Amino acid sequence: AAAAADAGAAGPKTVAVPSSTTGPLSEEERKLDRAKRFGVKSDDIRKAERAERFGVKSDDMRKADRAARFGLPASAEEKKADRGKKFGTSTNGSSGSSAATAIDIEKLKTRAERFGGQVTSKHLQKATETEAMKRRADRFGPSDTSEAKKTKRAERFGSQ
Repeated sequence: AAAAADAGAAGPKTVAVPSSTTGPLSEEERKLDRAKRFGVKSDDIRKAERAERFGVKSDDMRKADRAARFGLPASAEEKKADRGKKFGTSTNGSSGSSAATAIDIEKLKTRAERFGGQVTSKHLQKATETEAMKRRADRFGPSDTSEAKKTKRAERFGSQ
């Protein structure tokens, strides 16, 4: 009985826990070791399981589901392509077809006439300039290019 009393008086029984390191464990390592032994899950894992259990979805998942439900484009590239198709432009920002620009120019001309002939659109100014150049070329003949002018001048004055 005295031996039993001596064993109880010596203190609580200690259990050796095998560790991967030879030195003392830090506070965080001890917590991780304890979590492994007792099957405790990390906060991230618990949050993911809870979200799955209650049907909570991430923002990306909700956006994708909504796009599928309403028939909307899911990615930014699809949105740009749809917008380009709607307004007749390509993805690089240039105008789409020449037929669409011709209609726009006609609309701009009628609008300019309605509001006093003031030209404010860059597209309409460019169109009117090209038309004026064509009319002038029809009336006076096509203009010589600078290279042709140089060769004619060289023939006249003799090349040196």
